[in-house]
Amino acid sequence: MKKIFYFIIISLVYSSPSYGQTISFKGCTGDFGNFTYTFSKTGTTTFSGTVRNTYELTPVDFNEGCTAGVCEARVIYTGTQWELQLDNDSSPCGGGGLPADYGCVEYHNTTDSFPNPPDLTLGTWVGDATFCSDAMQDFSGTGTQNFIGAPSTAPEIALSANSNNIADGSNLAAATTTNGTDFANVCVEGGTATITYTITNSGDADLTLDGTAPNYVTLSGGNAGDFSVTTQPSSGTVPHTTSNTTTFEITFNPTATGERSTTVSIANNDSNENPFDFVIKGTGVQPTVTVAATTASIAENSGSSLVYRFTRTTCTVETLAVNFSISGTTADTDYTVVTGGTGLVTYNAGTNTGTITFPANSQTVDLTVTPVGDTDIEADETVVVTIDTP
Repeated sequence: MKKIFYFIIISLVYSSPSYGQTISFKGCTGDFGNFTYTFSKTGTTTFSGTVRNTYELTPVDFNEGCTAGVCEARVIYTGTQWELQLDNDSSPCGGGGLPADYGCVEYHNTTDSFPNPPDLTLGTWVGDATFCSDAMQDFSGTGTQNFIGAPSTAPEIALSANSNNIADGSNLAAATTTNGTDFANVCVEGGTATITYTITNSGDADLTLDGTAPNYVTLSGGNAGDFSVTTQPSSGTVPHTTSNTTTFEITFNPTATGERSTTVSIANNDSNENPFDFVIKGTGVQPTVTVAATTASIAENSGSSLVYRFTRTTCTVETLAVNFSISGTTADTDYTVVTGGTGLVTYNAGTNTGTITFPANSQTVDLTVTPVGDTDIEADETVVVTIDTP
């Protein structure tokens, strides 16, 4: 009685050819050292109907070096005063990880300014006796003011995705999956990815989107043809009231492998962020498929079958058809290929070729080869399954 051995498997890989407002800070040298830090506007607080802006060292990832260790810090209005707070990821200032706890108040200022914190000419920034005994050296920028209250009404545009802010003017190097500016890997053959972006008006006047209706959001440059604005903002006006947001969607559908990018632009009436633009990117990839036998050998008359498992490690979301062929030292009359399985396997015995189909979101499909028993005395034979490039 002969045995049929799995002898060799050939595996081939498919291939084919912010908001805008910032604060510059220097001080509290015991914790921050003799360095200047930049805070970016990341949100707001509201007390008694008055909206005030919050500023943080961004991104919030405990990657900012300081004398106190690795720090995060923010400037925030707490209801009675402005505070510059620190979290160095250890007690008593932090809870040991994200989200930042900001447990130490380095400085405070009781001046009731809004919407931004006071600069060094308005009120006094008092250092905490425990953490910061020295005076601030710098607290300036577009995120500070030297008056109480807002001198005039104005809109303020902000962009976010995945609940994370996108800075105006963000370039290709800044693109990241964290805030939806990087679509990551998407299959060239039938793959798409869609991200929802939110426009927020944190100002005290209506924000007007000045693009030609309904195309308020436009794409230009780079590989613009690989991206599309599949859902535009529903209106050209973003109110400054409680309904102060609107959304749009961009879909990435790569036409080639490798990095693809373009610039998103939103014309608007914000005085210092018009247009609001940022770069998005994604990477087109081809499927990666391998095949391996789950059993090394079986006896011809054992009633068992050889099982060859096809596995894909990229492009796993879409339906994917993969061609294969069977060869080896055994005659094609010595085995049968099990087909079917809701159309997963087809096979042409005349050409010894077939196709396996991965359903959407499936990573494996099995090909079953069953020996045809006989009483002949024969040497061991092999069955080789090869993935063929389409």
